[in-house]
Amino acid sequence: MRCILTLILIITGASIISAQISKPVSHTPFTSLLKKHVNDDGLINYAGFVKDSTILKRYLKLLCKTEPNNKFWTEDDIKAYWINVYNAHTIFLIVKNYPVKSIKDLNPEAEDPGNNIWQSRFIIIKGTPYSLDEIENRILRRDFNDPRIHFALCCASISCPVILKEAYEGKKINDQLEANTTRFINNEKENELKTDPIKISQIFNWYRDDFGGDRASVIKFINKYAKESIVPEAAVDFKEYDWGLNVQP
Repeated sequence: MRCILTLILIITGASIISAQISKPVSHTPFTSLLKKHVNDDGLINYAGFVKDSTILKRYLKLLCKTEPNNKFWTEDDIKAYWINVYNAHTIFLIVKNYPVKSIKDLNPEAEDPGNNIWQSRFIIIKGTPYSLDEIENRILRRDFNDPRIHFALCCASISCPVILKEAYEGKKINDQLEANTTRFINNEKENELKTDPIKISQIFNWYRDDFGGDRASVIKFINKYAKESIVPEAAVDFKEYDWGLNVQP
């Protein structure tokens, strides 16, 4: 009987430890940093992030020692996790090299020859290396089939969708994605929807397959969020992408 009781206690303890280790990571530290260093226009105070780099590194360490799993995490928890991994590491790249004028000026050649900054596998999660490109294309785009993801990822540039003043959270990610998609599509600096032809972000060109694959499908997606509808037969031009750093003046 004593052996059975001991075995039960061991199994119960192991289950509790497993649940604690495997439960969704808290993104509260990232939210605190974003609220502090992102303004209402979505521009980032990178100098402030430099001062708080210890907190950022601690959050990155938390992300990288935690791996999503389907047993304890919902699909929305997993989606939020990978978006935050992408955004926090993008900000870290800028912080690590600040001041810079553009993320495209960063050169990973010394650490990862032959790759650009998006292909450099500098993100190590539970021993597995990832690049920003892999997280975007082989995880987020492939596994979730949600075009709104394109308006959640921060590429540290003027023309990229603004980053929220909070981390993405599984329990409210749908509302967060809806809000930021609506905000981006109705941002007249990125999408001129009253002109003829309409002039829209390169995001709809680079990833047009995610929005249906053709002009009509892209317009249909935009109309779901636009304050003023676009006629289905509208001609489309794509705006030049500004890779300048999305830094606060």
